[in-house]
Amino acid sequence: GKSALALKLLREMELAGLRPNVYAYNATLSVCAKAGNWRHALDLLSQMNELGLDCDSYTYSSVIASLRGSGQWEKALGLIESMKAR
Repeated sequence: GKSALALKLLREMELAGLRPNVYAYNATLSVCAKAGNWRHALDLLSQMNELGLDCDSYTYSSVIASLRGSGQWEKALGLIESMKAR
């Protein structure tokens, strides 16, 4: 689906020696959220943190939307709590 294509494009950027920025990740997260692909959304959030990218409100709202849409309320609440701690 579209989330697989977005993830592939993100990987291809990396393989081409380009470092995806927060906008590239947010676009991919948005597609994952719309597809309900919460596992990939959480993986992307972890990658962003590992790369030292500044996650913004769009980043978190996309991840939370993917969790909410998949019925992963506990994970969504946990993410909100971790945001408060920052």
